[in-house]
Amino acid sequence: MPEAGPPQPVAAARRGRPRRLAPDDQRRRALAAARALLDEVGYGATTMDGVARRASLSKKTLYEIFASKAQLMAALVEEHRRSVLALPHEDDDPPDVAIRRIFRVDTPEAEALQRDGLIRLIVAESGAFPELRDILLAHGPRVAHADLAAWIAMQVERGILDVADPRLAAGVLLDMMFGAMMQRAPHGEGLGRAARIEAAIAIFVRGAGYRPAGGVQRR
Repeated sequence: MPEAGPPQPVAAARRGRPRRLAPDDQRRRALAAARALLDEVGYGATTMDGVARRASLSKKTLYEIFASKAQLMAALVEEHRRSVLALPHEDDDPPDVAIRRIFRVDTPEAEALQRDGLIRLIVAESGAFPELRDILLAHGPRVAHADLAAWIAMQVERGILDVADPRLAAGVLLDMMFGAMMQRAPHGEGLGRAARIEAAIAIFVRGAGYRPAGGVQRR
């Protein structure tokens, strides 16, 4: 039997640069870090340097994703808007079903309250930082209103709803739905969040002259 030779040295593991995160992962990290810092130190003390450190990203990488703090805040507001409103909505759902889906009414109340903490924080600080108020309006309510008005206009064109001014109707629907979903002290006994939401949907749909297939207005 041949004699075994001397043990061979084990090759040392090669150490290289850490694997670079995918752009989408970098963006998610940056947004999560910005949200956490806003909660902890507020808008004024949240800096791009701080976000980069919190997200474990280089400052150069962060600026490749977001050119400025204002752009980062705008992205946060846009992300929140999409989490609240599923728009644009192009399915041929009956209006009451579509409104439930657009406003994501199946979101548990506790989750919705936690989600909406960002907007409450921004609104609270917008008095001291006018640029923050402008970012909120430009990337939140204005876009949401325009997208919802476009959906209502589509229903009017299809002969499903009958409203003279889709933009006005969109504003009314936003007020009704967010009032129903966010009101903390409902009027009347036993009116929970779900009951308020269903009442708001029913009142709007009937008031907007909903005509199901066949052309008869639903009362």
